[in-house]
Amino acid sequence: MGDPVAPELDTYLFPLVSDGACPAGTFELDFASGRMSWTDGLYENHGFKRGQIVPNFSLLLAHLHPDDRGLLHKLLM
Repeated sequence: MGDPVAPELDTYLFPLVSDGACPAGTFELDFASGRMSWTDGLYENHGFKRGQIVPNFSLLLAHLHPDDRGLLHKLLM
């Protein structure tokens, strides 16, 4: 996989692990549409169950530690 912030990538899986390999969960962000999907582990990590919320980047940032928000925002935007 190429540079994760390259504009030609439509979708980037972060972190680069297969579903289930990261107990904290992972998300997939479609840069073209802005749609985001979370694994069950990520919903659980943020205190939700699948179907309770529509995952989005703003919600993910709001649940991160303040010291981590800038890094993730810079990486993905």
